[in-house]
Amino acid sequence: MAMSLSLRLSAALFALVLITAPVQADKDLLDDVKKRLAIEAERVEKEFAAERAAAYKLVRSENPKLAEATEKLEGLLAMVRNDNALASKRREVLLVTLKWDLDKVKEIAGESRRTNIPRAIANSGGGIREDIRRDDEKRRADNRRVSDDARSIIDSRSRTLEELHTGRLAKRDAYNRTMRKVDESAIPESRTMTFPPDWRERVKKRSSTMKITAKERQIMKALNTVLDVDFKKHSFQDVMDYLRRKTDVDFDVPKRQLEEVGASFESEITLSTKATVRSILKRILGDLNLAYVVKDEAIHIMTRERASQMTSARTYYVGDLLGLTDSRLPPLLNQMIMIQNLNSMVTTITQTIEPKSWQVNNPDAVGTIVFDPITMSFVVKQTAEIHFMMGGFR
Repeated sequence: MAMSLSLRLSAALFALVLITAPVQADKDLLDDVKKRLAIEAERVEKEFAAERAAAYKLVRSENPKLAEATEKLEGLLAMVRNDNALASKRREVLLVTLKWDLDKVKEIAGESRRTNIPRAIANSGGGIREDIRRDDEKRRADNRRVSDDARSIIDSRSRTLEELHTGRLAKRDAYNRTMRKVDESAIPESRTMTFPPDWRERVKKRSSTMKITAKERQIMKALNTVLDVDFKKHSFQDVMDYLRRKTDVDFDVPKRQLEEVGASFESEITLSTKATVRSILKRILGDLNLAYVVKDEAIHIMTRERASQMTSARTYYVGDLLGLTDSRLPPLLNQMIMIQNLNSMVTTITQTIEPKSWQVNNPDAVGTIVFDPITMSFVVKQTAEIHFMMGGFR
């Protein structure tokens, strides 16, 4: 059945000649190689037909020899798979045929055994019956084992799916409980609220040690005064004098600061509005690229760049405003409530106290607010005026 050594060497030799021959190789030599390959392919076809017929003969005998038939077919399968003489399409056809033969001989051998069992029983007496019984028991045992394995796999997968389903239900239930607690935390408490024993000390932490003078308090009050103004090409000097008279506040206006932005005391101001002194002053100074700060019991006019540098950082304790923790709630929910309160407080501050002075609303602004969890305080960088508006001075 196997390819002879001489033919294998011949095929290898001619294949080597075909590969290594130069482009100008003799045409007769190529034709000779092709003829030898054709002869080899014919030999493979004959051996294929003979061995295949022998395999079928083995399984169709009275005593089917399935193992030997299978060995012949597998040998043919290996020979065809490794052969180089056959055309590629023909090789694929033979390979498919052999794979089909392997299943077919098993079927024929089984049918032959079933047909020959009555005859074997009649010829052999009770011995064959015992063999058949043992074979049947073995087959039933194999079937039970396969069935048990399948049942075990199904049960395992069923338990896994059940655990996944139970886990999802538990997570969903926990999420619903958490959201319910969040909703409940937003409902005002109808009962009498009981504060912890250290509540008074915690509130005292928010009291400021920085005091302002009566004059500075007067300035802050004057900035909130509403005026109805109508300036039509008034000089900057006249406008400042008018505001001094109306507010009784000192305005420090260095000439050098005006010159840095290309302005002067004679710069024309046109503005008609009814607003607070703070808004009027910002409108007038903004048109000239100027700003103001409250310092040393006076309002100082200066360039925006210089004013942006005159900020201070202060801390504001808010630990008593974040909401009481509830021991009945899980820690994560308590943290969520605290974060919700923090965000609400920051939004309130940055949206109601000079919104344009905070970087969160205006990238060019200098005001920032950051929460420090260690001291439970806001760290605020702002001008003295904004600190006063936040209650940072007393």
